[in-house]
Amino acid sequence: MRQEIANLKKRIILEIAARHFDAHGFAATQINAIAKEAEVSIGTIYGLFESKEGLFQAHVLREMEKAVETMRTMIAQSDASPKEHLKAALTFYFTTIEMKMTSFQELLLSSPVRLGAQCHTDESRENGNVFLEIYHLFAVEFEKLDAITPLRHKDYLQHAINFRNVAAGYIERWVLLKDITLSQKIDECLELFLEGVIQ
Repeated sequence: MRQEIANLKKRIILEIAARHFDAHGFAATQINAIAKEAEVSIGTIYGLFESKEGLFQAHVLREMEKAVETMRTMIAQSDASPKEHLKAALTFYFTTIEMKMTSFQELLLSSPVRLGAQCHTDESRENGNVFLEIYHLFAVEFEKLDAITPLRHKDYLQHAINFRNVAAGYIERWVLLKDITLSQKIDECLELFLEGVIQ
């Protein structure tokens, strides 16, 4: 019963924290404002998440888990080609990043790798690595694509990791230079990647 109450508190705090992070970003978000809205003490938040960084890690992890579930459902309900599935996933990824710019900007500016590190918490290890789930989802599509259009090599997981890295390059340019619109670069990103992997 005590654990159920703690889990409920965590969910409520995370819902409220997500709104604050999305509206103000990590640095400007105040723990006391989240505590006040959640009607809990600051100590309760630190007891559940250890720190502001821990709360943000939980927020990022939760957003990624929601994204994975959305992509999985989207692919499962579609009979489109593997290429179209990859494009749909990339579209979802880019539009989500655009919408969550305020929340994720500091992470993306500091290092694209750090976004991954934020998700390697004890909680994420208990629930399975969310990045691996994304990679495996993409790897299945690359395997299907290989059956239609042969790829240069058969390491589908590596293709999935490289695909995300190419997408991250576009995101980093968007954040740093502000000279592109991500949603207008979906086709370019996908075609650039496929040029390098298709025989």
